[in-house]
Amino acid sequence: MRTKNLFVNRYFWVFLISSIVIVSVFTPIGIILRKRKTPIIIKSNEDFLKYDLPGTGTEIDPYRIENRRMIINDFVAIMISNISKFVLIQNNQINSKSNERGIVLGVSIPGLIEIRNNIFENCLEAIHCIRTYECVIKNNIFKNGKYGIGAFSFNYANDHLNFLIQNNTFINIENEEIGLLGAVGTIIKDNTCSFNTSEMQEYDKAYERPVGFLIYNLNGTVIRNNTLAYKGIELIDSDPMNYHSAEVVSNIVRGKEVGYFLNLNGSNFDENLYSQLFLINCTNILVKNQTSNFTGIGVCMVNCSNSAIQDSDFRYNGYAGIYISESNFITVNNNYFDSNYRGLRTLNSFNITVSNNSFNNGRYGCEFVNSTYILLINTFSGNEVDIRDVD
Repeated sequence: MRTKNLFVNRYFWVFLISSIVIVSVFTPIGIILRKRKTPIIIKSNEDFLKYDLPGTGTEIDPYRIENRRMIINDFVAIMISNISKFVLIQNNQINSKSNERGIVLGVSIPGLIEIRNNIFENCLEAIHCIRTYECVIKNNIFKNGKYGIGAFSFNYANDHLNFLIQNNTFINIENEEIGLLGAVGTIIKDNTCSFNTSEMQEYDKAYERPVGFLIYNLNGTVIRNNTLAYKGIELIDSDPMNYHSAEVVSNIVRGKEVGYFLNLNGSNFDENLYSQLFLINCTNILVKNQTSNFTGIGVCMVNCSNSAIQDSDFRYNGYAGIYISESNFITVNNNYFDSNYRGLRTLNSFNITVSNNSFNNGRYGCEFVNSTYILLINTFSGNEVDIRDVD
């Protein structure tokens, strides 16, 4: 899977870093900050003593990395791993001159880290977490960086990150504002993402445009009351049952609500009310007259049957215009696809009828993975691969 491979590769190498040099010069507003010319690198409980941090490392009196101004010149500003003390990172301003990381965490004991009221600017990745659990990230500002918050576990299928990511503001982040591989139990709420489209980088392929939230492993995940002005939400799980336990409500993408519906029977979606549609365990559904552009996934059907998607328009989606998983007897008819990574993707789905559609300028026009299908009178133009069939 293209997106997952990029995601894993981006997060794997960082723990190979053995030496880091940072020069800190920074000026926030309203807080008296201390300058620091070297990074804060904590690899054990004993390292806290080297930095003369306030606090005692308990839950009620955590060690505090606070009121600092840093301009990153090399790799990272703050790195913490292999500790058993509580840490609060607050009221700092971290600016990168050369697209480096802000905070890197590798803390396997749950609930030790809280990051709040910081400003990150021009970072390659503002917050990067590997095997870190129950981390709280709230009330921060992320500006003009490549990536915002990223977290993953090597055992992402079974581990529970259980993060709280709340009330953060993302401004002009080029790629994912939030990317989680192993998001089980995580709460993502009240975050705001804005983007000046005139500053968006050029991509070799139109379908390479990123999403705002890239979330894998949905079991118990809550995504509520977030606003993404320009990019969409990509929700992927290899276990279809995990879509049932996710709570996805009151999110706005590109000015329209993200529709997330479970257990419907006989419903019609024939008005263009939603930026994205996720239909879970639904039957006898008609989806038509939809427009879904720049959202990652336009329409997603999981565990659905006897339903149709027709007369709709899907463009510039980085995962798929239409994604059908673990579903049966689905008709995809008379839709227009342009510049999606995949126009249509099916996974473990059977009796899929694809007729009278136009697939254009994508990486794949159609991709069928362990699925049975019928193709009737479709047109393909400008795709790198028109039809991909994977057993």
